[in-house]
Amino acid sequence: MGMTRKLYETDGLLAECTAVITGYENIEGKHYITLDQTILFPEGGGQKADTGLLIVEDNAAGKSNDDGNVPASNETGGRSVRVLDGHERVKGCSLSGPVYLISEALPVGASVLCKPDWEQRFSRMQQHSGEHILSGLVHANFGYDNVSFHLSDTDPVIVCFNGPLSEEEIRRMETLANQAIWNNIPINVSYPSKEELASITYRSKIEIEGQVRLVTIPGIDVCACCAPHLPSTGHIGLIKIVSSASYKNGGTQLNILCGSRALALLQHEYDLLQNLAKEFSTSAEKLTGVILTQRDELLKAREELGSIREKKLLDEIVALTEEDAPCIFGEDLSPHAMKICYNALTDRFDRYCGVFSGSDEEGYRFYAGHPAHDSKILAGKMREELQANGGGSADMIQGKLQKKKEEIKLFFLK
Repeated sequence: MGMTRKLYETDGLLAECTAVITGYENIEGKHYITLDQTILFPEGGGQKADTGLLIVEDNAAGKSNDDGNVPASNETGGRSVRVLDGHERVKGCSLSGPVYLISEALPVGASVLCKPDWEQRFSRMQQHSGEHILSGLVHANFGYDNVSFHLSDTDPVIVCFNGPLSEEEIRRMETLANQAIWNNIPINVSYPSKEELASITYRSKIEIEGQVRLVTIPGIDVCACCAPHLPSTGHIGLIKIVSSASYKNGGTQLNILCGSRALALLQHEYDLLQNLAKEFSTSAEKLTGVILTQRDELLKAREELGSIREKKLLDEIVALTEEDAPCIFGEDLSPHAMKICYNALTDRFDRYCGVFSGSDEEGYRFYAGHPAHDSKILAGKMREELQANGGGSADMIQGKLQKKKEEIKLFFLK
């Protein structure tokens, strides 16, 4: 059995190829095969394995090993079998890679048409080639290394660098990356000898044994990589840095999207912006000013409402008698309002008091105690009788409890 020709290494846009199954093993009910040549990438370099189809040709015939491990069949014509995963090596499998997990058994010697799930494969190449551009530019401009890379089909691509980047620097890298796309620079693949490699400066996160495959974007990046790439930067279409965050030891994490996924994000956010502007009866350009104005008006209205509610609560405190429970209840009191009411209650009564915000259904937040008495004693009794959670000082305690208003009043009347 010869080595598999990895056609994806030299032609990332090859969308299908014919191949012959050269090996088969059944391991715990799972079907694994090898091919004489392939365009299906078997995972590596931060990129997942291709999934896809093997379409079995009508004249396919099976051969059987002496141990019967390889299925024999003369009835394989016209079938489509799913490729579920791929690896260079599979634990417990004697086949040498790439090794593919398929949905059902196929015979050695069968001729098949290999077809990766193309939309997924093309998008991954857009993300991966875009990451090379960005990593190369950050390395060239700041000397930082790409120390972590994760390519997801659902979340933004994560690229982590071992140095800090300001918001201004991040925006500049995004601009330079898109300029590289507009220039439609060829993406070259090469296999230098050990002697040639010694004179080449290239990026690599790991020590590589054997033949090194270099992916070169002239003037931008040279990186050791095993994954399929697009033939030129123009195929990437667009790079968008979605967000950034601090990374360990002073580094920077960039979350990016490229190509069709970046376009989908921008289209979605554009629609959101237009719909929001419509709701505010303004244009997208004026939306920020309109929202800020309404925010200020809302804050002013909340302050006025808060003042009214505080006055109402203070009036209730004044109306309390010595026979009443020294408690005040409100539905959504701010910490500021609760503290004002607590001070008013403890000025009014020489015994434990309480301010409660919430409802019988949702429970209550509370400020309770009295500066002239040890509020920590009250905390113990509230934990014991009202199952309250919280703590504080001798002057005042605060926390939460799940009891009804009348139960709380009865407790404080005692």
